[in-house]
Amino acid sequence: MSRHAELSAAAALLEHVRTPWLVTAVVAEAASMACLAALERGLLRAAGHLLPIGFVAAVTLGANAVAGALPGGAAFATVWTVRKLRDRRVEPLLGGAVLVVSGGLSFAALVFILVGGVLVAGSGGPGAQARPVVLTFLAAALVLVVLAGFTQRLPPIRRVLRHAWHEAVLRWSVARSTDEALGALREVVHSSPAKGGLWVRAYLLALGNWVCDCACLVCCMAAFGIHPPWRQLAVVYAVTQLAGALRLTPGGLGIVEGSLGTLLVWSGLPVAQAIAVTLLYRAISYWLLQPVGWSCWLRLSWGRGHRRSMTPPRAASTPPGPQRSQRSCCGLAFGPRAVQAFHRVGVMTGR
Repeated sequence: MSRHAELSAAAALLEHVRTPWLVTAVVAEAASMACLAALERGLLRAAGHLLPIGFVAAVTLGANAVAGALPGGAAFATVWTVRKLRDRRVEPLLGGAVLVVSGGLSFAALVFILVGGVLVAGSGGPGAQARPVVLTFLAAALVLVVLAGFTQRLPPIRRVLRHAWHEAVLRWSVARSTDEALGALREVVHSSPAKGGLWVRAYLLALGNWVCDCACLVCCMAAFGIHPPWRQLAVVYAVTQLAGALRLTPGGLGIVEGSLGTLLVWSGLPVAQAIAVTLLYRAISYWLLQPVGWSCWLRLSWGRGHRRSMTPPRAASTPPGPQRSQRSCCGLAFGPRAVQAFHRVGVMTGR
């Protein structure tokens, strides 16, 4: 079939979308964004800031629109989010830490989907090709963890590694930032106990964000009467999201569409069906969210909330007694080194 014929066939499919499945796809995408907003709100609540879910959802949608529309939008979105949280009395350092934690949980959840996908993908399609690479990286990560624990028992090796790392920190700013982040992580782990239930809920919300978005993709296939390639679906979805996360273009435009369409064809879908599914999925998961998100951004930036935030907050009264130079997030105590590192990483991290 020629390219023109494939595009014509895809256009014909788009003219006969099943409305119930289309509505279900929109609901699934809304549930995905709700999980992301609930994740950030839960972390803020654990840190002692109970914010309205409507406000957090508006900030999440606004940041998502900025990150997806502007070059380098992830950095702009992070700074804007921290400023909006500051308007609600959330310290910038704490806001940055919450974004880092939520981003780390989301990445871990996506890796879980990818690893699970390659294990059930069978002997064909993209899953079979990705399996050796994914399992190799997973094994390498486990080896690094084991070696890191083993070197703690060998003082000579530990001294050599520390000296080499100290030289790298002195020479390169990337190593210096990494050292601060690792120091912050060590400080967090050793200073305060983690709350298991909180982390389980947060991780499930991060996982729910991806699962609901993947459900949107499945509903887009069902809207055309297409049977999803179930055994390859998790790999197709996870690899597509990882490709889009590279931020080579605003919102992954062209990258996500090319990756998703190619992987769907590799999974067995005809080209016309793959094109139609990709266009419908992106129309819902990207283009539909853009006007909604920018509306939230305008409302929060220039509406009543913006005018209220122009008035400096009154200094909170401090009870007498010794002061502690720490911040708390999610039940974890952050010392001065930790909050500085989290703030630097938070500014560079976007959804």
